[in-house]
Amino acid sequence: PTKLVAHPIKLDLEFEGRRLKDLFLWDKSEPYQNLEGFAKILIEEHSLPVVFESEIVSSMRKQIN
Repeated sequence: PTKLVAHPIKLDLEFEGRRLKDLFLWDKSEPYQNLEGFAKILIEEHSLPVVFESEIVSSMRKQIN
């Protein structure tokens, strides 16, 4: 069994008048999900512009490392 390595992630991003605020736990040990794939799902679920993807990934990397 893989040990859970959960990191609290807080997103508060704004671009061209659109805002994303979210708080969740990211399991760094999850082998089936990467930051880029997660960001794509998140922007799709919230109907956000694609430009948010790199900001989401960057913010998450800073909080995980």
